[in-house]
Amino acid sequence: MQNSSPVTDETPLVPVTVPPMPEGATYSSNHWRQMVTGVHISRAGNRSITGTELAPGDEVRLPVGALVMVVDKQVTGWRDGYRSYKRVPLMEADVELHLVTEVGLEELWEYHYMTERSIFGAKTCNKINALLAKHPAPRGEVTVVRAARRPNRRPGVCRWCDAPVDAGKGHLVGWGREAVVEHYEECPPRTVTGGEVCVVCSVTVQPVQARRYLRREGKGVWETRHLPYVNCREQPPVSYEEQQEEIARAAAQRREQRRQQAIEEEKRVRRNEQARERNRRKREAKRQEARRLHEEHLVRIAGLKTVSRTSSTVADKGLEPGGAYRARMRRHADVLEGGAETVRWSVELYFRELGAASAEAFEVEEFDWEEEARDRYREHEYRPEPYQLSPRVEPESGGCPGMDVAHCYHCGSPIDGHAMLASTGPACDVECFDAMADAVGRHARRWHT
Repeated sequence: MQNSSPVTDETPLVPVTVPPMPEGATYSSNHWRQMVTGVHISRAGNRSITGTELAPGDEVRLPVGALVMVVDKQVTGWRDGYRSYKRVPLMEADVELHLVTEVGLEELWEYHYMTERSIFGAKTCNKINALLAKHPAPRGEVTVVRAARRPNRRPGVCRWCDAPVDAGKGHLVGWGREAVVEHYEECPPRTVTGGEVCVVCSVTVQPVQARRYLRREGKGVWETRHLPYVNCREQPPVSYEEQQEEIARAAAQRREQRRQQAIEEEKRVRRNEQARERNRRKREAKRQEARRLHEEHLVRIAGLKTVSRTSSTVADKGLEPGGAYRARMRRHADVLEGGAETVRWSVELYFRELGAASAEAFEVEEFDWEEEARDRYREHEYRPEPYQLSPRVEPESGGCPGMDVAHCYHCGSPIDGHAMLASTGPACDVECFDAMADAVGRHARRWHT
């Protein structure tokens, strides 16, 4: 339906939209449109009408004065086929004749046939001849501006890009067995590799900014173009080579930055180590000096008796569950003979009853140096007692103590107080509870059955 011959100046072309199929119509063979140029009485059916066939809904350019025939069939019922079991549709038809004017289509004639056999009968042919005598067929070919979509009912392969097309997703071109499938308007674009040249701006493309589009000429030509948002016609984008150079420069800058950061981190670690070492030496020097002064002080007060003592607790902790057995560290400010003063330290072990405010220590160690006292205090650690099972009382050899006596269904021991209820009976401890998690206890198997 593409134009193949030039049009004279006397026959201008005007844009026209071919009448589409009625709403809800699915069978395109029941809806027929044609630009009529003549009638052959000797032929049958639609072959008696000569001219160029048009597709419903297409946007075309037609010569002014052309006659367009529109046929729409409707199924009204069904009948049995002649000498066959196939059901044959009963159809009515609407026939319209339109004239192409400078402003579009103008309806000249319309008729409703009760049967489709009368569509191309004498009535229609005579009407066409009369209209052609009044409006002779002009010279000129049909130019398709935009084809209306005809969805494919079956999956196929696009005739341009060879890509599969699902049913209802493509567009049919042609009619009958010669119909082929293609993507509607344009085939899906494909990804590109970096360095390909855009056909619009002649700049090498970046993969994220361009696609490969199919130009439908001949057997199809794939062209690389920038995406619309790039707007390469007005402002050419950065080329692929420039982008790679920028990426390389950025990577080099990051490597240099990481190297500088590593150097700075190494310097920072070295400075921190040196500062810690200086602080350690200062603390050690202060400690040695304090130790020396304290030893000189001890020499001066040697042999002096204590006149008074003021004690305070520095630390206190429990050493076993319940907190009764405890350790504490105390500071003693002593006043000696002659008014001399000194400080001594002690680590004490003691028992404190529940609710008691204080308790006497049963073991006391005194130290002249605070660090020695703290080291000794740390040696006393909290030691929790390991879990111990309650003593099990084995039943006498006489057998079961009786169902009215609470006892374990696994070992038979009497239960004093609350029992642990296992799946198959009461248990006296964890071991018996686990043993009866999925089986009857040993005592119950022997004495309760």
